[in-house]
Amino acid sequence: MSIGAYYTLFRARDFGLPFEESIRSIAGQVDRVSVLVDSRSTDDTYAAVSRLASDNPKISVLLRDCPLNAKYPLAEWKNAARDELDTDWVLECDPFWMFPTHFVTLCESLLSGLAENVLVAGLGSLNFFNGDNIKHVHPKVLPILSRRIEGLIHGSPERQGCGLITGGGRSVQHSLSLADTSFRSGAPKDLHRTASLWVYNYEWYEIPCQYELKMLNHYLEGRATGVYSGIDAYEEDLDGNAVDLFDVTFRLPLDNYSIPLTDEMLDRSVKPIKVTHPEGMKDWIGRARVQPSNRLSATSLRRRAAKWAENRHRSEQEPETPPSQG
Repeated sequence: MSIGAYYTLFRARDFGLPFEESIRSIAGQVDRVSVLVDSRSTDDTYAAVSRLASDNPKISVLLRDCPLNAKYPLAEWKNAARDELDTDWVLECDPFWMFPTHFVTLCESLLSGLAENVLVAGLGSLNFFNGDNIKHVHPKVLPILSRRIEGLIHGSPERQGCGLITGGGRSVQHSLSLADTSFRSGAPKDLHRTASLWVYNYEWYEIPCQYELKMLNHYLEGRATGVYSGIDAYEEDLDGNAVDLFDVTFRLPLDNYSIPLTDEMLDRSVKPIKVTHPEGMKDWIGRARVQPSNRLSATSLRRRAAKWAENRHRSEQEPETPPSQG
């Protein structure tokens, strides 16, 4: 049995995503890795992946733009990356997922001998949130490991148009779950014993990144649902904020996200968890913008957010100092 992995990257460095760490974590375990990078990225995403590829012949990297005017832009882009692989099974990867050691070996042992009608397997997702917390939200199971067969492609409305469909257009869900079902009632039991089959999802670990990625995610969602006719029509996101998809992202200080971060930390689904992060994530975690507020009371959190909002309002009301006439 052979397993390949595929990525699509857009301005991954600008957004501060752990894409290099993610690729390293899986490249040593699979037979091939296909990485497509949008050439309109103004950062060094392509150069960074090219360096990884020069050290590991399993990795192939191509400049291939995301077809932003397609009905499901991300689906077509992922299909192009998927087409680069000829393995029995393929693993759809995002640049904020980490795969523990022996992850693929365990997957292979569970997938071997399956009936041919099992097309997609679901993998458990540990959704980190603002540091070492788990947020018990969907997706708890990621339908990302699928057979590489003719006609099975991305193209259904789910997951911003990235749901899998058959050649006849039928949506395909995972019919086999490799996730630990104990996670349904809370944090997974015996995490260190079962962690090898969990995807470590750092999408929400650094909360500001999620707000910065919103302009991209809103376009993909709006394009899939018909809100935007194409990229030229994308002048405002779904919240009505002005956007420029190709402008350099704002890496603002953490305080600028204090209010939305506080609101989300008050969600009862956010729970602290003791976990040993994969070795390759230590440097990235050390740079992440995380507010250590999960142990504060709701009153303290609201007071902190209110103070930040007051200071921001005051600074916006202060008149600008006229330039010196000297």
